[in-house]
Amino acid sequence: MTKLTISTAVAALAVTVCGACDSRDAAAVEEGTSSCARPLVAYDAGPELAGLKVTHREALCSSRPPHIFVVYGTCHAESDTGCAPPLEVQTYRACDRSPADYTRAGRRLRPRRATTIRGVPARSYGDGRLELSTGKLTVVIFGRSKQLRERAAAALQPALRPPVPGAQEGKLRCQ
Repeated sequence: MTKLTISTAVAALAVTVCGACDSRDAAAVEEGTSSCARPLVAYDAGPELAGLKVTHREALCSSRPPHIFVVYGTCHAESDTGCAPPLEVQTYRACDRSPADYTRAGRRLRPRRATTIRGVPARSYGDGRLELSTGKLTVVIFGRSKQLRERAAAALQPALRPPVPGAQEGKLRCQ
Protein backbone atom coordinates (compact mmCIF):
# COMPACT_ATOMS: atom_id res chain seq x y z
CA MET A 1 0.00 0.00 0.00
CA THR A 2 1.26 3.45 -0.87
CA LYS A 3 1.85 5.82 2.00
CA LEU A 4 1.47 9.47 1.09
CA THR A 5 3.33 11.97 3.19
CA ILE A 6 0.55 14.47 2.66
CA SER A 7 -3.15 14.07 3.20
CA THR A 8 -5.43 13.11 0.36
CA ALA A 9 -8.37 15.45 0.33
CA VAL A 10 -10.62 17.48 -1.93
CA ALA A 11 -10.77 20.52 -4.37
CA ALA A 12 -11.81 23.07 -6.91
CA LEU A 13 -13.87 25.80 -8.44
CA ALA A 14 -12.91 28.54 -10.88
CA VAL A 15 -13.00 31.40 -8.40
CA THR A 16 -10.57 32.91 -5.95
CA VAL A 17 -11.19 31.46 -2.52
CA CYS A 18 -9.23 30.82 0.59
CA GLY A 19 -5.82 29.30 1.10
CA ALA A 20 -5.32 30.06 4.78
CA CYS A 21 -8.51 30.90 6.61
CA ASP A 22 -11.20 29.25 8.68
CA SER A 23 -14.14 27.06 7.68
CA ARG A 24 -16.54 30.02 7.70
CA ASP A 25 -15.04 30.92 4.33
CA ALA A 26 -16.38 27.72 2.76
CA ALA A 27 -19.48 29.72 1.82
CA ALA A 28 -17.22 32.04 -0.14
CA VAL A 29 -16.75 29.26 -2.67
CA GLU A 30 -20.39 29.63 -3.70
CA GLU A 31 -20.17 33.44 -3.80
CA GLY A 32 -16.80 33.63 -5.57
CA THR A 33 -15.31 35.80 -2.84
CA SER A 34 -13.03 35.24 0.13
CA SER A 35 -11.63 37.19 3.03
CA CYS A 36 -8.63 34.91 3.28
CA ALA A 37 -5.15 36.24 3.81
CA ARG A 38 -3.69 33.95 1.11
CA PRO A 39 -6.14 33.42 -1.76
CA LEU A 40 -6.05 30.22 -3.77
CA VAL A 41 -7.30 30.09 -7.34
CA ALA A 42 -9.42 26.97 -7.54
CA TYR A 43 -10.09 24.85 -10.60
CA ASP A 44 -13.18 23.01 -11.78
CA ALA A 45 -14.43 21.33 -14.95
CA GLY A 46 -17.48 23.55 -15.39
CA PRO A 47 -20.98 23.22 -13.93
CA GLU A 48 -21.50 19.79 -15.54
CA LEU A 49 -19.26 17.17 -17.13
CA ALA A 50 -20.28 13.92 -18.81
CA GLY A 51 -23.81 14.27 -17.44
CA LEU A 52 -22.51 14.79 -13.88
CA LYS A 53 -23.57 18.03 -12.23
CA VAL A 54 -21.71 19.76 -9.42
CA THR A 55 -23.24 18.46 -6.19
CA HIS A 56 -20.87 19.89 -3.57
CA ARG A 57 -18.09 22.44 -3.29
CA GLU A 58 -16.13 23.44 -0.26
CA ALA A 59 -13.03 25.29 0.87
CA LEU A 60 -11.23 23.50 3.69
CA CYS A 61 -9.10 26.42 4.74
CA SER A 62 -8.24 25.36 8.26
CA SER A 63 -7.27 21.80 7.29
CA ARG A 64 -3.66 20.87 6.70
CA PRO A 65 -2.96 21.26 3.92
CA PRO A 66 -5.64 23.79 3.01
CA HIS A 67 -7.46 22.94 -0.21
CA ILE A 68 -10.65 23.41 -2.16
CA PHE A 69 -12.79 20.73 -3.76
CA VAL A 70 -15.74 20.32 -6.07
CA VAL A 71 -17.71 17.08 -6.40
CA TYR A 72 -19.58 15.95 -9.51
CA GLY A 73 -22.44 13.45 -9.16
CA THR A 74 -23.34 11.34 -6.16
CA CYS A 75 -22.66 7.88 -4.82
CA HIS A 76 -24.69 5.54 -2.65
CA ALA A 77 -22.83 3.87 0.20
CA GLU A 78 -23.79 0.23 0.70
CA SER A 79 -21.91 -0.19 3.97
CA ASP A 80 -20.24 1.80 6.74
CA THR A 81 -17.19 2.35 4.54
CA GLY A 82 -18.76 5.16 2.51
CA CYS A 83 -18.24 5.70 -1.20
CA ALA A 84 -16.37 7.91 -3.62
CA PRO A 85 -18.21 10.27 -5.93
CA PRO A 86 -17.89 9.68 -9.69
CA LEU A 87 -15.65 12.75 -10.10
CA GLU A 88 -13.87 15.14 -7.74
CA VAL A 89 -11.49 17.99 -8.55
CA GLN A 90 -9.16 19.28 -5.83
CA THR A 91 -6.89 22.33 -5.76
CA TYR A 92 -3.85 22.68 -3.48
CA ARG A 93 -0.97 25.10 -3.30
CA ALA A 94 2.11 23.38 -4.76
CA CYS A 95 4.01 24.26 -1.58
CA ASP A 96 1.58 21.96 0.27
CA ARG A 97 1.25 19.15 -2.30
CA SER A 98 3.67 18.30 -5.10
CA PRO A 99 4.99 15.13 -6.78
CA ALA A 100 8.00 15.27 -4.43
CA ASP A 101 5.71 14.64 -1.43
CA TYR A 102 4.84 11.05 -2.33
CA THR A 103 6.97 8.29 -0.89
CA ARG A 104 6.89 4.52 -0.49
CA ALA A 105 9.30 2.79 1.87
CA GLY A 106 11.25 6.04 2.21
CA ARG A 107 11.74 6.45 -1.54
CA ARG A 108 10.11 8.94 -3.86
CA LEU A 109 7.09 7.42 -5.61
CA ARG A 110 7.28 7.63 -9.39
CA PRO A 111 4.11 8.04 -11.43
CA ARG A 112 2.99 5.12 -13.58
CA ARG A 113 2.38 7.56 -16.40
CA ALA A 114 3.73 11.07 -16.92
CA THR A 115 2.44 13.17 -19.79
CA THR A 116 1.46 16.69 -20.78
CA ILE A 117 -2.17 17.82 -20.81
CA ARG A 118 -3.03 21.25 -22.19
CA GLY A 119 0.61 22.27 -21.94
CA VAL A 120 1.21 21.36 -18.29
CA PRO A 121 2.81 18.30 -16.65
CA ALA A 122 0.35 15.59 -15.63
CA ARG A 123 0.91 12.39 -13.66
CA SER A 124 -1.09 9.24 -13.02
CA TYR A 125 -0.18 6.98 -10.13
CA GLY A 126 -2.50 4.10 -11.02
CA ASP A 127 -4.83 4.74 -8.08
CA GLY A 128 -7.71 6.58 -9.72
CA ARG A 129 -6.19 10.06 -9.68
CA LEU A 130 -4.62 12.40 -12.19
CA GLU A 131 -2.48 15.30 -10.97
CA LEU A 132 -1.55 18.42 -12.90
CA SER A 133 0.98 21.11 -12.00
CA THR A 134 -0.09 24.63 -13.02
CA GLY A 135 1.55 27.83 -11.84
CA LYS A 136 1.94 27.54 -8.06
CA LEU A 137 -0.87 24.99 -7.76
CA THR A 138 -1.46 21.25 -7.93
CA VAL A 139 -4.82 20.14 -9.33
CA VAL A 140 -5.85 16.59 -8.39
CA ILE A 141 -8.65 14.82 -10.26
CA PHE A 142 -10.23 11.66 -8.86
CA GLY A 143 -12.62 9.84 -11.17
CA ARG A 144 -14.20 6.48 -11.81
CA SER A 145 -12.37 6.03 -15.12
CA LYS A 146 -9.24 7.20 -16.90
CA GLN A 147 -11.43 8.68 -19.63
CA LEU A 148 -13.47 10.71 -17.14
CA ARG A 149 -10.33 12.02 -15.41
CA GLU A 150 -8.80 13.03 -18.75
CA ARG A 151 -12.06 14.64 -19.87
CA ALA A 152 -12.12 16.66 -16.65
CA ALA A 153 -8.50 17.71 -17.20
CA ALA A 154 -9.36 18.88 -20.72
CA ALA A 155 -12.23 20.99 -19.32
CA LEU A 156 -10.37 22.56 -16.37
CA GLN A 157 -10.87 26.26 -15.89
CA PRO A 158 -9.41 28.82 -15.49
CA ALA A 159 -6.60 28.47 -18.04
CA LEU A 160 -3.69 26.23 -17.13
CA ARG A 161 -0.16 27.62 -17.19
CA PRO A 162 3.29 26.04 -16.86
CA PRO A 163 4.38 25.36 -13.28
CA VAL A 164 6.76 27.84 -11.69
CA PRO A 165 10.32 26.60 -11.02
CA GLY A 166 10.38 24.36 -7.94
CA ALA A 167 6.64 23.57 -7.95
CA GLN A 168 7.07 19.94 -8.98
CA GLU A 169 10.19 19.37 -6.90
CA GLY A 170 8.60 20.41 -3.59
CA LYS A 171 10.86 23.46 -3.31
CA LEU A 172 8.23 26.17 -2.94
CA ARG A 173 7.76 27.72 0.49
CA CYS A 174 4.28 28.40 1.81
CA GLN A 175 4.04 31.94 3.09
